[in-house]
Amino acid sequence: MRVLFVLWAYRTHYYHLAPLCWALRAAGHEVRVATQPSLRDVVTAAGGVFVAAGADLDRDELRRRRTEKPFLDELPATPSRDLADDDWRGGWRAKTLDALNGFAIRADDMVDDVIAFGRAWRPDLVVHEATSYAGPLAAAVLGVPSVRVPLGLDSPGLLDEYTPALLASVAGRLGLSSVDTHGTVTVDNTPVSMRLPSSDRRLATRFVPYNGGPEIVSPWLLEPAGGRRVCVTWGTAAVTRGATLLAGDVAEALSAVDAEIVMLMTEEDIRRIEPAPPGVRLVTSLPLHLLLPSCDAIVNQGGSGSVLTAIDRGVPQLVVPQLPDEVLCGRAYAGTGAGEVLTDLRADLLRESVTRLLAEPAYRDAAAKLREEAHGQLSPAALVGELERLVS
Repeated sequence: MRVLFVLWAYRTHYYHLAPLCWALRAAGHEVRVATQPSLRDVVTAAGGVFVAAGADLDRDELRRRRTEKPFLDELPATPSRDLADDDWRGGWRAKTLDALNGFAIRADDMVDDVIAFGRAWRPDLVVHEATSYAGPLAAAVLGVPSVRVPLGLDSPGLLDEYTPALLASVAGRLGLSSVDTHGTVTVDNTPVSMRLPSSDRRLATRFVPYNGGPEIVSPWLLEPAGGRRVCVTWGTAAVTRGATLLAGDVAEALSAVDAEIVMLMTEEDIRRIEPAPPGVRLVTSLPLHLLLPSCDAIVNQGGSGSVLTAIDRGVPQLVVPQLPDEVLCGRAYAGTGAGEVLTDLRADLLRESVTRLLAEPAYRDAAAKLREEAHGQLSPAALVGELERLVS
């Protein structure tokens, strides 16, 4: 079987897909990865076979194209069924419109190269990241099944009602009257208890953490923690409902918590806040899945990789979301009882939430239950057989 993966260039997106690529190749299948040029080294470092599709588009170029010729001019004043009115009015409407146009611009730029390669290589199956619409468009033109892979919590209501209009011009250019962006089946690696309602055919799969290479165990991780430990993954700053909390503010706020605080940051961000407050360790280039087994809680911004890795390790989470999909993910995760979501960004509330996660056993029990549920879903190796049946 020949399988063509399609995604736009964002390295953590490929980290989600890499274990399935490995499983398919280990089962004897041929795999190619079509994406924008900047992802070449990420794909090849993970053992993948890279195919260039489209050009690299930086933020300025995306902004220019969105302004000059948007694929979608406006979104309705009322929100998607997955978002509340205050979210929509609070800025998610504009952010969602920008994101959708960005997805369409990338699809339009990539799809011709994907189709040209597909006609030459003749894949049996296309697997695409959910917002990489060049995948289902190419699959429709090539006449092969497509498999959709959302990265973390799938929120079909947030995007699906807008995608027909969004992709109409690209589909028309390719001779398609429309395109089904959900394709033949959706591969869903979130625990079933977290999911939003959907009528799609779904294969429940287990998330396997991969943080890119090289993955190296730091010697201090082999030593006993000496007490409770909290992981914090944070960028330079977080902004929620107009409030801004810098990484240094986070370090200062959590230094009063009775635990060692380990902040995973870039080297640039570490330089901004050094020296660290007492009880705070600043760390860079450490895979999250290697750190979390020694942690009692994690604070993150609701990115799918962080949330799913913590679920895989059974660690309670405080989610501080920044984007619409992160808001949905945080609420769905908190609904399992395994953690909390914080949308009012204040240092005192951050500290109080982390203190609760450490103090109340119910969070640890719920996180352990969620981990067990996630581990009961199909592994990438077991998923291969399901994909083989799609083309048999």
